[in-house]
Amino acid sequence: MTAWPRWLVAVAVAAVAVAVTAGHGGHGAAVAASDAAVLQSAQLVAAPDLAPDGGRELSGAEGAALAAGLATRIPLPAGGNFNGIQWADLDGTISAAFAQAVVEYNAACQWYRALRDGRQVAAALRVIADIPAWQGTRGRATGELAAAVAGDVAAGGGEALTGVLRQCDDSHVREVAYATTHGRPGER
Repeated sequence: MTAWPRWLVAVAVAAVAVAVTAGHGGHGAAVAASDAAVLQSAQLVAAPDLAPDGGRELSGAEGAALAAGLATRIPLPAGGNFNGIQWADLDGTISAAFAQAVVEYNAACQWYRALRDGRQVAAALRVIADIPAWQGTRGRATGELAAAVAGDVAAGGGEALTGVLRQCDDSHVREVAYATTHGRPGER
């Protein structure tokens, strides 16, 4: 099956799953949000490969606008956002493909921390297993790291998971400080 039909199937499954789970057991919104995140993750796996880096370099404002658009396609745990990415510091140094990889790595960190913190555990386990194959992650060093982390998660822990969580925690502190300094909520 080509990427385009897989993407359509993923969207159809997402719509049905969200409709079926909404309202169940008094936790419909939470279940639907977790299910939507898992289905968004599957859509990133099924999406066609991105054009390689080397495209036109983006300004910081263009990177921020791209991130805002991606926020509707890239799954985040409850309370997650991309407000802490310091796009102005990347002004004119990244392509659209690299910007998507940055946003996906940021989302991955939020899922790793959510799992560690016991938030949306079932969804986090499924999303983390998908991250190595996400559209902007696969075929990159971040995809290799994500595969090692997913392996550690499946095994109940390991060096890759410990190391990436340390990096993610450090980034989280910086990102929340940056977001709040600019009047935006930081991610959870």
